[in-house]
Amino acid sequence: MAEVDFHDSNTGGTLLYRPSGTATEITADKARTQFTGAFDYNIGFFGTGEWGNYTRHYPAGTYNVWGRFACGDANQSQALLSVLTSGWGTTEQTTNFLGTFSVPTTGWSTFGWVPMRNENGNLQTVTFNGSTNTLKLLRNPTAPFADANVNFLMLVPTAAPIALTAVISGSNINISFQSQTGLSYQIEYKNNLTDVSWTTLGSLIVGDGSIKSLNDPASGSNRFYRLRIQ
Repeated sequence: MAEVDFHDSNTGGTLLYRPSGTATEITADKARTQFTGAFDYNIGFFGTGEWGNYTRHYPAGTYNVWGRFACGDANQSQALLSVLTSGWGTTEQTTNFLGTFSVPTTGWSTFGWVPMRNENGNLQTVTFNGSTNTLKLLRNPTAPFADANVNFLMLVPTAAPIALTAVISGSNINISFQSQTGLSYQIEYKNNLTDVSWTTLGSLIVGDGSIKSLNDPASGSNRFYRLRIQ
């Protein structure tokens, strides 16, 4: 319903998905697997101050949010994501701001993944308790931001913090950590924190839910370790 579920400020485009909805187009670059043989729609002509609500039963957890966007204007585009705090099903809605999608200029039919970031440019998270929530996506009306095409949003579970444990075992330093099934890990080191780059230690480790460990000969000098998750 207009002004309850969406606000359409740009009258361009066609209403392919719903005759009383916002402008929609068939995504031109690549349809998602579940839409093979059907149509994978996107919100086209996502104009100044235009917004749309996404009401779902979101699984409990903490997530990063990625959006699949396209923009063909040299000024680029920006979309803002908030969560509704009151006014569900009405025209009087209040929200809490979550983060920003900065959409680069790629072409109107060339979609790419854009992460939601906070004011410091870091990945922003959103936490759900397992109940029904409404996310509101707003095209930033501030000049000179341009229109965008919006395919869909994706929630990516954040990885739990991982601690490296390093203990001396004979002539070696034993480095261990708790792994998670479905992730791969690479231990890296620097002899000095001011060194330009990190050096890989050993080979890639595939997680399976158990504690993984790797030995590094104790040379008597300083060494700093980190774990890169892939």
